[in-house]
Amino acid sequence: ASRGIGKAITEDFIRKAEFDVMAIVRTPSLAEHLRDEWAMLNPACRLVIKVADFSDADAVQTLCHDLGKTQNLALLINNAGIFMPGTTDIEYQNLLDMTEVNFFAPFLLTQAVSHAMQKNKQGYIINIASNAARRAISGIGAYSASKHALLGLSSSLMLELLPHNIKVTNINPGFTNTDMTRHFPNLADDEKIQPQDIVNCISFLLSLSPGAIIPNIDVEWALLNKSNLDKTSGCQPFTQAIRTLSGMPARVILFKARIMAIASPTCAS
Repeated sequence: ASRGIGKAITEDFIRKAEFDVMAIVRTPSLAEHLRDEWAMLNPACRLVIKVADFSDADAVQTLCHDLGKTQNLALLINNAGIFMPGTTDIEYQNLLDMTEVNFFAPFLLTQAVSHAMQKNKQGYIINIASNAARRAISGIGAYSASKHALLGLSSSLMLELLPHNIKVTNINPGFTNTDMTRHFPNLADDEKIQPQDIVNCISFLLSLSPGAIIPNIDVEWALLNKSNLDKTSGCQPFTQAIRTLSGMPARVILFKARIMAIASPTCAS
């Protein structure tokens, strides 16, 4: 919650003060700084900041234990993620660290929170994955695999938890203006998806009636013509996709969202 999409989401909830907010950050020093910053943003919001490194299995287990004892949990947003390129050449430790943060930590947090939500017979779990979970991109196979695992978890959980009145949605952003994409020099910040776009997705999801659920939201560039679409689809090399996208004059967002009506507490169609 200390930067990028996570910080934008946290600050939106603090401003609105519709929920008590628990934010997870990685370092204690940053937690103290953000506590002061966010207190000034809206003193009326009840805020708890916890410190946990999601690549540390023991820290994640401790956090899960704390969440399992928390009363009236209504919403979990799994947003933490790290990016490391590589597929056949990625080092094992890098693969392990990325999978710990991108998949195992969200999985364990979801387990802990879902048990509490089932007792309350309501809740919402939103997982922030990536469009790399739904598209083959050369050179980032390990990252795609970690995010595809999160997508698979979300899809299964949606069916498993729906009878308990718990919704699950997966949001798949493309290149977003965060620290994670700073190393792509051919893309200007204003050509990327903005963190606020993801905040708006979450606000939209929470505005839906109890009778509707959206399994997935893909947040993409709306490519300007068919030739660009052809160039960037399928298994084109990652560098070619970057070159093609960097030629676009402006950032445009395309939402591909399917709304599924809930027919009954135990059946969706």
